[in-house]
Amino acid sequence: MDLLDALRHEREPKGLGAVTFMDAHGEMHHGPPRPFMRLDETLIPDYDLVDIGDYITTQTLGVRDLAVTTSRGCPSRCSFCYNLAFANRRWRAQPAEAVVEHVEMIVRRFGINAILVKDDNFFVNRKRVTAIAEGFKERGLDVVVRAECRADYIASGHYDDALLGELRDAGFQVLTVGAESGSEIGLSILDKDITVDDIRTANERLGRAKVTTKFTFMCGFPGESWANIKQTLALMLELVGTNRYARATPMHLYAPYPGTPLFDEAVAQGWEKPATLEEWAAVDFHSGELPWLDEETKRRLRRMTVSTYFLDGRTMPEYFSQAPMMRAAAAVYGAVVRWRARRNNFHLMPELWLMEQYRRVKAMA
Repeated sequence: MDLLDALRHEREPKGLGAVTFMDAHGEMHHGPPRPFMRLDETLIPDYDLVDIGDYITTQTLGVRDLAVTTSRGCPSRCSFCYNLAFANRRWRAQPAEAVVEHVEMIVRRFGINAILVKDDNFFVNRKRVTAIAEGFKERGLDVVVRAECRADYIASGHYDDALLGELRDAGFQVLTVGAESGSEIGLSILDKDITVDDIRTANERLGRAKVTTKFTFMCGFPGESWANIKQTLALMLELVGTNRYARATPMHLYAPYPGTPLFDEAVAQGWEKPATLEEWAAVDFHSGELPWLDEETKRRLRRMTVSTYFLDGRTMPEYFSQAPMMRAAAAVYGAVVRWRARRNNFHLMPELWLMEQYRRVKAMA
């Protein structure tokens, strides 16, 4: 409101909290930090302003879902994560009752079958999570919930087997867990504060609870070796091979985010920091053009980041749940990718050309 008031009266917003602008002489001005707002009501949008059909997806087990946000920030210190600079490791959340009322409203109003919680770390406060689950049960909400959790919350028993079962019964049937690396060296570089065994233990416990779990992975960050990357591939195969409820993201290429420790390391190793907003907008974080990687590793990682979308044999078939032929093709190709991953064979991959043609056709449709 302060910014709108300044613009309405044609005043420069100089000194306004959390406002950065360039004046008529090309000089940048940065306002002081602004206190974080309360989240009691601010995360519930006015749905009358949008066509809700544009926001309904099938990312959660192939059923109709809608994204919501119930908290912001994360108390963890992962060295690659934007939250270190953006939220200063502070976690803020809506009260449990407000979350339950919001979810009930969109389920009843839009006929939604699943809720995709976009929080960075939904499970920080166990008491709040339990209250939300109890609220869903009390109101008779038959809805699948997908949310993000840390591996150590599960492995340590903070969320024990009994509670995981209760949460699943309340609708929390899908979790996203940040694994990121299959090597202890990689986890240390990323400041994940977890171990590979934590990831394995979380996978076992979530499998026993019959909770579908998508483990996230990344590669190409400074200090990671090809041997470390092979360990990550091996862990991906192990998780999905030993737990039929496990899923895996592709091997996402590392993206340097400003204000993070790993960003400073990336710059120190030769990554050219964009100087303008236009240059930042033009950065392609999927190109693999990271100066600490040799050309052969860049080529391998670019191929791996595309093909490992199919590695678990479950995610992409669910994505194509409304297209039977694509669903079958995705399942078959998943077997091919797992064969490649077991042999670290990402050299000659003619199927990537076919994928590119498919994307072009879809873009033209």
